[in-house]
Amino acid sequence: MQAELTATTALLTDQDYRSKPAGPPATLRDLYGSRSLLEICADVREQAAASLGEPVRTLHHFACAGGTLFAKLIASLPNVFVLSEVHPHSMQNPAAKKFAPSDISLLCQAAGLPEVSDLTERLFVDALLSAHEWTTRRGGRLILRDHTHSDFCIPASAGESLLLKLIGPRCNRVIPVVTVRHPADSFASAKMCEFFYDHEAKAPYDISFETYCDRYNQFLDAVDAQLVVKYEDLISDPAATLSQICDVWSLEYDEMALEIFSQFQFSGDSGRSGEVIADRPPRPESEQYWQSDADSYVRLISRLDYSLRR
Repeated sequence: MQAELTATTALLTDQDYRSKPAGPPATLRDLYGSRSLLEICADVREQAAASLGEPVRTLHHFACAGGTLFAKLIASLPNVFVLSEVHPHSMQNPAAKKFAPSDISLLCQAAGLPEVSDLTERLFVDALLSAHEWTTRRGGRLILRDHTHSDFCIPASAGESLLLKLIGPRCNRVIPVVTVRHPADSFASAKMCEFFYDHEAKAPYDISFETYCDRYNQFLDAVDAQLVVKYEDLISDPAATLSQICDVWSLEYDEMALEIFSQFQFSGDSGRSGEVIADRPPRPESEQYWQSDADSYVRLISRLDYSLRR
């Protein structure tokens, strides 16, 4: 094949192609400069291979664990784009009477298509992988921020990451990163924000701290993370923590991200946001959970290397 391409290049180069008055350049050299046809073919092959071999990068965390701050910092990196809180099913966006002309999945639900749940998941994966390929071919890197809450912290929780379950079989490689916060603090904040809500019953539901820690452990078991990063470490040393994430995801680190992150707006921004990354006083409600002796809490604290007492 290489010999044939070389002969074809020589044949084309020797011809005197004259363009029409408003047509293309007259010769291959005008089109491609000094590059040979073999070089052009090699470039196209390498670009296609790079796109197909590019890993899918996913970000996972519980609610009120600093996830939006992580997402903003990551989105501030060069050529990086974040799809925030992706999930094929969301009880927070019922299909009935909702104007969503570009949301095909939601429209399918509203129309009552047969086996619509399976269809929604297929459309979801196809759309994500199309966005991933589109971004990669243009030199960008796409991050999928999972809506973990939908899989582990609602009454009918699946107990597994549906995002990873759906995209895993269709990707060469998936690199999950998990970010965490001390469970006593994240639970207190989530309770205050009323994130434990039953959308079918249209009312908050009661969840104990022990059950929450059980689900947190289940989450960590389900997501085979390449890296687990603490929110507290991000606060104490943002540059080092962000660099850690860049290393695992093979992203270019740029300290400018620490200056411009507040310009990004994402869903899930429920915390005490601001332009400065700094420690905030703990919520008083969290103290009772710090004192817990529940087995699930002790196990969780141990595996995350947190302190049992403030």
